[in-house]
Amino acid sequence: CDWSSDVCSSDLLLLSLFCVFELFAATPFSLDNIERLNVHFINDSDHVSNTTITKMKAALTTTLNQAGIQTKGFNPNTLMIKIESISQNKTDFIHISMFIGEEVITHRKDKIGTFAITYMMSDFIDTDEPDEDVYTSVTDFLISEFLEQYKEENE
Repeated sequence: CDWSSDVCSSDLLLLSLFCVFELFAATPFSLDNIERLNVHFINDSDHVSNTTITKMKAALTTTLNQAGIQTKGFNPNTLMIKIESISQNKTDFIHISMFIGEEVITHRKDKIGTFAITYMMSDFIDTDEPDEDVYTSVTDFLISEFLEQYKEENE
């Protein structure tokens, strides 16, 4: 896709608006009784270094442990952070998603065990300094929103 075309520009605008509305909406997800999480990063961006990923993982692990959420040992519940990016006119546009995936049992006729996303929050940024801005988004904004909801639901 040629990002300078009107069609792709309008797609980018729609994605931006969706992310803005998502940021200000209350989350429909529950963090009640979350005790353990594995932290995993999916970096689909060429603009965020492995060094930054390593620093973010260490910061998140420390923050979660301080909040009482264990991050060591095997656990099928995973806090995933996915980073995607596109570039246009020397500016990087980066979408960061933080979500929890875990095994759940459905309430269908036959109870079925399945893997589901049980929490999701995201941020969309335009940046000239992707490593620094993504680090700030993950370690300040996204994890703060997560912990605020976690503390409210687990008091």
